[in-house]
Amino acid sequence: MGNIIDFKCSYENLSGISKEISNKTSLKFPDAYQKWELMVELALAVKKYNKSSYCELPFCHTLEGEALGGSINYGDENIGPRAKDYVCSNVDELLSLPKIDYTKGRIAEVLKACKYLREKNENVVLYISGPFTIMNILIDPRYVFKALKKTPEVMQRVFDKLQDELLSFINEAHSVGVNLISYGDSTGGLNILGPKLSEQVVEMFTYPFFKKVEESISQDTIVLLCPKTAF
Repeated sequence: MGNIIDFKCSYENLSGISKEISNKTSLKFPDAYQKWELMVELALAVKKYNKSSYCELPFCHTLEGEALGGSINYGDENIGPRAKDYVCSNVDELLSLPKIDYTKGRIAEVLKACKYLREKNENVVLYISGPFTIMNILIDPRYVFKALKKTPEVMQRVFDKLQDELLSFINEAHSVGVNLISYGDSTGGLNILGPKLSEQVVEMFTYPFFKKVEESISQDTIVLLCPKTAF
């Protein structure tokens, strides 16, 4: 394997909505993060403000973690949804979390918003989060790093579970017409994991995951990789 290098982020991560945007709408928060009709209105407002050619959903990086059972503080127009309380006290409990149900909750609302926007011929970028960003919602990261060193076989099972969940999410998104998928996992970057663990994670999760993504998406779908992952 070649050297893994870090990428220093200069782009401000999307968390909350700027007052310039929220002031131009009559939206109420956090409702706009939770109901598909309001998500559509907010996504179009963000698109117009940024003079972009596409809409972006969701407006945070907590969606998958919440759908797996995580506790979320939905925030307001200034601070977007974020983790509230950890629901797992060890990595084995991650394996017992229920599968994502795409018929209910905020993840279902996001997919409804994506479908509506695509039916209106809007390009939609759906942000999906990698394993460390998801686990950061569910469990204290200290237990994850400890397990990677002490019980890598358990962490492999956790990675496999999260891989299956993300592949299902991508398939659900594809079924409602999403044509742009953006993947990021900033909390699993080289600057946090270090070289040895980063290489381990690439072999355990990242490389096999994207080989499966490559097989599952259509030729009309573009997958965008965060530079921290691409590097």
